Amino acid sequence: MKRLLAFLVMLVVVCASTVSLANGDLGYYYSRSGIVICTNVSIRESPSTSAKAYGQLHNGDSCLIVGRQGNWLLIDLASCGFKNNPEGVGYAKASLISEEPYWIVLTKYTVLYTDPWGTGDSNGEKSAGTPLLVTSENGEFYCVQTKSGSAGASFIRKRDVGWYSNSQYAQYIVIDGDVPLYDYYGAGSNQVGKLKTLTIVDVISYGGAYSYICYGNDNYAWIETQHLQRIAN
Repeated sequence: MKRLLAFLVMLVVVCASTVSLANGDLGYYYSRSGIVICTNVSIRESPSTSAKAYGQLHNGDSCLIVGRQGNWLLIDLASCGFKNNPEGVGYAKASLISEEPYWIVLTKYTVLYTDPWGTGDSNGEKSAGTPLLVTSENGEFYCVQTKSGSAGASFIRKRDVGWYSNSQYAQYIVIDGDVPLYDYYGAGSNQVGKLKTLTIVDVISYGGAYSYICYGNDNYAWIETQHLQRIAN
């Protein structure tokens, strides 16, 4: 019965994922992390280089991609700091933003350093689930691409970063109701929310007492593995 319910939920999601946009072009709606891979990219009102620009994102900035129309990506404006906009979404050239970057921050708050030893000045910090572009490695640190405004290179401890690729994730379904979510696993972790029965999640790290998952609009948390069941392909 649980597998049948899971299949029905999946069918609804698939049917709703492809929609016809107002101008007749076929658009695909989804939810993915993105990160800017050029010096500057304009977020525009419509998919045209002559359209009004809401603002710009810079090299290393992260954003939430909520759809695609041809060679343009639909960007959630609030996710990149463009607030109080009634439209809610803007357009960016797809070639200028990397979808589903390969690395994300795993720990709640992670410091970026100016040197690969963790002894230099802080270059800011990143929160759990933030996508990163790793450009090189040095001992126990990765060198990561950050905003163009940051001074010099930034380094992050390898232990605070995990491999990320949505296409490789296995989808699971929550088999119990009101399952608690945590900001970390083990002693000292804090509850950050709950998931209802039949919620579909992407499992990033599975095994042991806890698993690391992605759910909703690119939210990340730890959940007790016993509450998950693999969705059969």
